[in-house]
Amino acid sequence: MAEKFALVTDDAIWHHIQQALKSGKPARIAVPFVGMGASRWIKPAPGSWVLTRCDLQSARAGQVSGQDLLAWHKRGIRLFNLQALHAKVFAFGRSAFVGSSNASVTSRDRLVEAGVWTTDKALAQAAWQFVESHCLEEVDEHFLSEMAAAYRPPTAYPLQGEPRPGTPTKRKPQAADRTQDEAKLHLLRLYAGTYSDAEERAAERAEADGQNRVDASVKAEIETFAWQGAPSHLQIGDLVLARLTDKTSGQETVMPWARVVAIRKVRGEDKHIVATATLPSWQPMALDEFRAAVAGQLENFLRAGGRSRLATASERSAILKVWQHRKSRLI
Repeated sequence: MAEKFALVTDDAIWHHIQQALKSGKPARIAVPFVGMGASRWIKPAPGSWVLTRCDLQSARAGQVSGQDLLAWHKRGIRLFNLQALHAKVFAFGRSAFVGSSNASVTSRDRLVEAGVWTTDKALAQAAWQFVESHCLEEVDEHFLSEMAAAYRPPTAYPLQGEPRPGTPTKRKPQAADRTQDEAKLHLLRLYAGTYSDAEERAAERAEADGQNRVDASVKAEIETFAWQGAPSHLQIGDLVLARLTDKTSGQETVMPWARVVAIRKVRGEDKHIVATATLPSWQPMALDEFRAAVAGQLENFLRAGGRSRLATASERSAILKVWQHRKSRLI
């Protein structure tokens, strides 16, 4: 007899939820935070109910995307507000998930999440009824439009472990306190090319999004690159180091490490434009020059045939020392 209860974590959570959503049957979902872009990969069937924090404060804080709630509403999904909501429940009639995951890329790809997936009919029905019993304040399209207009991206991303801008501190951080934050550092193999018209439009939007996320006191340089398919492993806030190859000339350079500040899909194509922020004073290095600067590290990335991957802790430390600046933490 198949188990009716299972502890699921991380990728397994969304595998179960996505499989249940594909059934095409209405769901009852309670989730306090809905991140930007959630409607593109979480697609409840028409007739579903979603209970979340439908308030302007959550939108302004970047916790709930009114744009995505509005997209769900237009697909025939009913939206309800509960400001005290903290529970995360996804009920599908004959199955349900109860756990820690919000409807956001951060929750899906970066945080350690866990919960219980059940196919026990009684518990699944109890989860369904729990969501419905709290759906008392339905939100209309007009207010969802207000939320979409009020939405502001999360606060600027410091590159080192200092408080976010505007956060009060007891004392001014000292240089010795400034250790690089724990964002992932991706090593990317990129190739020089020319943008199509659709890519140009996506790049313009990504650059504008990225500029809004960069601390206003820093004159950061926003650059973009195209990524084939969905950049599921690249998230806003991550760091990237790009090895750029010109296929025509054969010239290879290593671009300064940068912060991912925006991602935009190219309309009509299975491709995304990724915007990054770095300091304009930082210059690219020839491949051989960079290889000497990191003193023998990253050999399996820098050699012929090296592939994109995550940097190890020692590689990360070496890379961040190649380009240093006291304001890099504010990008």
